[in-house]
Amino acid sequence: MSFFSYLVSPFEHNHETTYFNKIHEILLKEYDDSLEDHYLIGNVSCNGHPLDALFLSRGKITVIDFKKY
Repeated sequence: MSFFSYLVSPFEHNHETTYFNKIHEILLKEYDDSLEDHYLIGNVSCNGHPLDALFLSRGKITVIDFKKY
């Protein structure tokens, strides 16, 4: 398996959990049989700044911020 997903701690808001789970499903389908590793990490703190999620893959770091619109 080449897709890994981690949730550092539970989200404070329900919509964040919902969006994280949906992104997890999409990325799992996309990268499950990839030759390279891909990581989705949820509810991360970087120097005291909360980040909803990070997606890490070779040569890329994508910061994801969930909004309830």
